[in-house]
Amino acid sequence: MPWPLAFSILLVSQARGAVVKPSAEVAQLLKKMRVAYSTLKSAHVTFQSHHFGNGTTITSTSECWFQAPNLVRVETKGIPGLTKPLYTLVSDGTQIHINGLPGRPMTLMYSIDQMATNSPQMNLEVLCLWDWKRQLSTDIGGNMRLSTFGIHSDTWNGKKWTVLRETARSANAVVDYYIDPATFLMSRTISSLINPRQTTIDVQVKKWAINVPVDPSLFKLAAK
Repeated sequence: MPWPLAFSILLVSQARGAVVKPSAEVAQLLKKMRVAYSTLKSAHVTFQSHHFGNGTTITSTSECWFQAPNLVRVETKGIPGLTKPLYTLVSDGTQIHINGLPGRPMTLMYSIDQMATNSPQMNLEVLCLWDWKRQLSTDIGGNMRLSTFGIHSDTWNGKKWTVLRETARSANAVVDYYIDPATFLMSRTISSLINPRQTTIDVQVKKWAINVPVDPSLFKLAAK
């Protein structure tokens, strides 16, 4: 993959460590988020990602189409090392087709883990469209199981947001999720190292369109 996955710092729930039960406020917020994502029928999301490291910034833009439960198309521009203008990942619910990286296009059997492994620009805002149960859970098997949390408010882009801060010490990471208090969908994630304290990833949704008609041909896999 051209660079570490935007959400890879969250995949720490299987590591050994103590489990701290989240507060009632955090548990209620996560429950509302799971309901919001699980009840979406379709979505069209555009977002921009900034990766910081070694004194440089890599910025990419992505567009995602989703039809429940697992039809997905993601097109990304700006990933270093692409052999084509776009990195494209398409899921028809049975298989995943990937194109744009060095080498031949790939077609794999669909699974949630394959979607994560082969998505260099996937982020929680779109990953939760089909993987909300695991991503937004502190239960056994949940990716937030070993984390601790806090909730605060922040103003961004002219709007007040509920911010859930997840601290995953086993991954040396802190992540701020900017959550719309009306829809409980995320529109920004900021990932930082704990030590040394520095921001590594800032993903910002530019457009959310939910429960809108989506052209089914977008999820048709390319001919082999």
